[in-house]
Amino acid sequence: MAAGKGAGLTVQASRMRLRREWRDRLIQVDMVTPTGPLQRCVISVTTTIGIDRGWSGRAKIGCASVDDHASVSDWKVPILRGREDVLLKELPQELPNAVKECEQVAAARKAGIDGPYAFNHACWETL
Repeated sequence: MAAGKGAGLTVQASRMRLRREWRDRLIQVDMVTPTGPLQRCVISVTTTIGIDRGWSGRAKIGCASVDDHASVSDWKVPILRGREDVLLKELPQELPNAVKECEQVAAARKAGIDGPYAFNHACWETL
């Protein structure tokens, strides 16, 4: 995905799944930032295309700031909220914004600052 490369992301996986009950196909591309010392951003871009080939031209950007050294039981993972309805043509601008926010969230966590973390168009909540 070209928009991901422009944001410094590497595609980790892509998949398409037919959802008969929803009468659509779910398309998801998972990307990651190159692993930093302890932190990385995991980003997914998801969109659906109807069985009738109807498509809104919109996608959802999901993102988590993940500590590579935490055990699963220790994870308190900040999750991106607020980019659920992005026009596909806006991905080249929105993905770098999500990566920058993820880096800021990682820095805040490292400094001991608890979330939620608010930005202009999004909020990161710890789950």
